[in-house]
Amino acid sequence: RASEEERQRFSFERLDLNRSGKLERDDVVASMERQLQLARTITPLVIAQQLRARAVYGGVGHEQLLEEANSLAQGAIDDMASQIERTVDDLYAQVDLDANGAISFGEWQTAWEGSAEVRAMFDGTELIRSSASAAVRRD
Repeated sequence: RASEEERQRFSFERLDLNRSGKLERDDVVASMERQLQLARTITPLVIAQQLRARAVYGGVGHEQLLEEANSLAQGAIDDMASQIERTVDDLYAQVDLDANGAISFGEWQTAWEGSAEVRAMFDGTELIRSSASAAVRRD
């Protein structure tokens, strides 16, 4: 299992798209856009699986239900996409302590250690753990 610092470093380097050693706004915006594109791609698959798991799939009106559920989910993703700039502004206000427009690894570590929200936003293991917990609670 990776140490906390290894998880921090992995997350930071994954976001540092231009390999500058710091996180510029473009890095973070592009990462969020990629995450939402992934959500757009897998959402229809997840919805179909959930409907099958609940024995709703294949019943009367299932195509309409599937279409409506996908439409609602895609609308929610569109809403999130429209908020990326504001979310990044909020992140930088919180994390870019020296206000130079870039987040250093030291600033990243401080935010990671001091904010569960920042950690959950960018730590893949936290996202997987949260998703698994949510799935268990639903069943």
